[in-house]
Amino acid sequence: MRITFKKVIGKIHLGLGLASGLIIFIVAITGAIYVFSDDIITITESRFTQVSVEKTQPLLPSQLTAIALKERQRFLGPKKVPTWDWATLYIFREANKAVRFSSRHYENPNQLVDIFINPYSGKVLHTRDTYAHPFWDIVAELHVSLMLGEVGSYVVRYSTLLFLVMLLSGIILWWPKNKAAAKQRFYFRWKKGLKWKRKNYDLHNILGFYASWITLFMVITGLAWSFEWFKNMVYLALNSKAPVENNFQLATLVPSAHSSTFIIDKTYTFVRKTDTQAYCYHLNFATKDNEPFNVYAKQTNNWAPGNNYYFNPVTGLLLAKKMYADLSAAEKYDQLSGDIHYGWIFGWPSKIAAFLACLITASLPITGFYIYWGRKRKVKRVSGTYSRILPKFKSFRSLKQTKL
Repeated sequence: MRITFKKVIGKIHLGLGLASGLIIFIVAITGAIYVFSDDIITITESRFTQVSVEKTQPLLPSQLTAIALKERQRFLGPKKVPTWDWATLYIFREANKAVRFSSRHYENPNQLVDIFINPYSGKVLHTRDTYAHPFWDIVAELHVSLMLGEVGSYVVRYSTLLFLVMLLSGIILWWPKNKAAAKQRFYFRWKKGLKWKRKNYDLHNILGFYASWITLFMVITGLAWSFEWFKNMVYLALNSKAPVENNFQLATLVPSAHSSTFIIDKTYTFVRKTDTQAYCYHLNFATKDNEPFNVYAKQTNNWAPGNNYYFNPVTGLLLAKKMYADLSAAEKYDQLSGDIHYGWIFGWPSKIAAFLACLITASLPITGFYIYWGRKRKVKRVSGTYSRILPKFKSFRSLKQTKL
């Protein structure tokens, strides 16, 4: 039997599919669900994320921060160890949005505490120590680790790496030999009476081809989060160096500067007047000595680009600013990678495309296994037929030789 390049690719594609099919199915299904998570959460949580617009001026960021810190202490209890805490105050440009304060849990750095506050009255609307409803935590855990902890995360990472090879090998297998073959690769040509086996084959090939160009971006961004070497390859492909963290040389700070009301209000007022069209302002508090106070002006809800402003946390003076337009390709990628992965980058059109691509991706292990199973059964039937015919053929030959 002649061994061709496509046959080798086909064997690789099949082997990887059988090895990682179930995991890819789970990751793809949870990915499809997660695409619209932000929209669903906005609707289901509107009772504490939306507020009535009042004629009075909203409270100052320092006042809102003080309310949030008091609520955090009530919710978590007094802090036992005096440490700097990661914390962000989210203030939206839209007047009907509640302010959100997100902070790290005292005893579990990986767990967040979210506090929603009415910006006009200062009333605490809701406090929780989980991301939205627990349902979304389950979806996220299934997606990244199959709810198996660190072991599961490694399984998902390497299965995704195998899936990247499957995507590329699938495109190679799909590639038509000539124009006649191409007619059956771009769209369905189903005639009446066509067997389901052929329809399943077309579903796997045609839908898989179109979905692969969307899924490919999701896989690349996911792998860049999982493997440092892969992220460096992405930077290399973008012809850009890895982003360098800001290293500001500041005088030694004391923890009291962390909650300076003067700094919080002054920096926010400056950025609000400078970046008037931002969708949301993220006031990021310093988490260690010599770290600047950062205000991130996110430009839109669906698209991640934003402008960063860095201030001295003691004096409030502007140290530096990084505008999105001036960023390197690697820095722009870092800002956009989340929205690319989730399919949020272009709003509803990209969300719908990502949702359909995830559903098709989830179907590929099923349709692919059906193709494999059908071929396996065909080989068995053929071998069974030969085993019945061959003895009769041998008897006929021996009879003929005897007569001669």
